Amino acid sequence: MLASFVIGFHTARLNNLVQTLNFLNKWHPEVVSESQLVTICQNECEECSNQYTNHFKKWDHENLNLECMMLPKVTNRGIELCESDKIIILESDRILPQGYFHDVIADIREGVMITTDKMHHLIKPATDYQIEHNTYEYKDEARTQVNNIGQRNMWSGNTAIHKADFYKVGRMDENYVGYGWADSDMTNQMSKLGIKSIFRDEIELHLWHPKASYGTGDQKKLFVDNGVYFCKKWSIDYPIWLREEIGKLARILL
Repeated sequence: MLASFVIGFHTARLNNLVQTLNFLNKWHPEVVSESQLVTICQNECEECSNQYTNHFKKWDHENLNLECMMLPKVTNRGIELCESDKIIILESDRILPQGYFHDVIADIREGVMITTDKMHHLIKPATDYQIEHNTYEYKDEARTQVNNIGQRNMWSGNTAIHKADFYKVGRMDENYVGYGWADSDMTNQMSKLGIKSIFRDEIELHLWHPKASYGTGDQKKLFVDNGVYFCKKWSIDYPIWLREEIGKLARILL
């Protein structure tokens, strides 16, 4: 097996998943034909069309039926199903240019983690034709290379790693429940272990989707709770904006 692709998704974003898989097939056929696809559904997906999955050498799918977004659980389970030591963790709303995965997979080895430095974040839906001809509307989005709080980082969206490093660090921390902070945490954990970050020059496409977190419960509170947990875990001061959110929640509760 050349590599294993792990894609977590929610059924509310099936359109993104279909477009991501379509461009994997279209722009990376040599890689896809020799690789495993692992799709992990946050809730439950009764069907994931073979039209987009049968190009892979092998496809594994699992429904987790989670109550809310839980990136660590989705990722941990996905990597458990991986047959290759070379792993691409890809969110369901990301497209990479032709040749990207061929080169990245060749560079995956123990001691490094790889992603892109910059992204085009679509500000409205784009057709396949618009994506192929670079006529989509977007805003520039950059990853932080020093893991600044509140910014996209090494573990947000598209990360290539060696399976051994993932298990050396102890997998993703499943104490993060709901949206946010788990990616920053994993970036810190891998860096602490001495894993070197490589940021490539290619442009990653971040597909448009509604700004929404899926699941039951107070999603805003879950986000703030994750932030509090992260700051305590890493012994850092709460950023001002997080303090303000904590204050707002406290006033609501009182």
